[in-house]
Amino acid sequence: MIHYYEEDTNELYNLVKDPYESQNLADNNSELTESLYEELKNWLIEFGLKFTEKDIKFDTEKL
Repeated sequence: MIHYYEEDTNELYNLVKDPYESQNLADNNSELTESLYEELKNWLIEFGLKFTEKDIKFDTEKL
C-alpha cells in the first residue's frame, strides 16, 4: 500500500502477481486499503514519527 500525501490517495498492488505495480487494486479492495492505511498511521504514531505534511506548492498538473 502506498499513500500519496499531496493527493491524499492510496495505491495497492499484489507484488507477487504484479511486481511492476501496473494494476492498482485499491478501488476494488477499499476495506483492505483503508485497513493498511490505518496500520501505517498507527505505526507512525507508535514510533513517534512525523506525518508527512501536504506541500501546498505541489501541483499535480505538472506531473
